[in-house]
Amino acid sequence: MEYHDLVPTYNGQGKLGLEMFERMSVDPNDATFVGALACCAHTGMVPKGLELLFFMTEKYKIKPGLRKHYGCMVDLLGRPGV
Repeated sequence: MEYHDLVPTYNGQGKLGLEMFERMSVDPNDATFVGALACCAHTGMVPKGLELLFFMTEKYKIKPGLRKHYGCMVDLLGRPGV
């Protein structure tokens, strides 16, 4: 299992998954960002999710996928109480 694969496994435990993401010593890939965005969606962390999407596109130059990344953002922004 690659280090990138660990973040998505924590999407049921959002805060723990985001801690894992922030501790990574390697550059994240598109799958890592899907996991991190899902963690944000499951914990209602809207500002963090928006920040991650920005870093993904601007810092890491990863093009968001319509169903994967933007789907997570719709989930994040569409949850009750947000």
